[in-house]
Amino acid sequence: MGTANYTIDGIKLDLNPTALYDQYLLNGFKLNPILTTIMDEQLSEKSLFIDIGANIGYFSILAEKKYGSSVLAFEPSPREMKRLKVNIQKNMCKNISCFELALGKFNKISLSFSNSWSASLLSSSISTLISLTLLWMCFLSSLLFENDLER
Repeated sequence: MGTANYTIDGIKLDLNPTALYDQYLLNGFKLNPILTTIMDEQLSEKSLFIDIGANIGYFSILAEKKYGSSVLAFEPSPREMKRLKVNIQKNMCKNISCFELALGKFNKISLSFSNSWSASLLSSSISTLISLTLLWMCFLSSLLFENDLER
């Protein structure tokens, strides 16, 4: 099943109704009420919001649209990064910088393996799909320093 356009809390999102994270949004669940409370208390136009594991960008877009904050969005998954960029564009966000990499203890490159099982509708056999993804990992303080973002 594909994706469709939805508006959640005033944020335009390209959502997949079969994806768990997207279902939470579509069904009105608050994804992280502790985070949204902290955002309400701490964010302003002068804030820098760092979204680690940005996924499709809900919190990144919320930080820019509701609070006027600048955002650094980190998402290592190429699939989710693509959706993140689509959602940023839909909301005409100008202060979100996207980084297709993971944050970790070291600067390194590694391979990420993922398996997905799919059952064929035409036969009862199950096939395994294995994908390899280069995963770029960096240390946050190194990235902030290299881009003159230290505060």
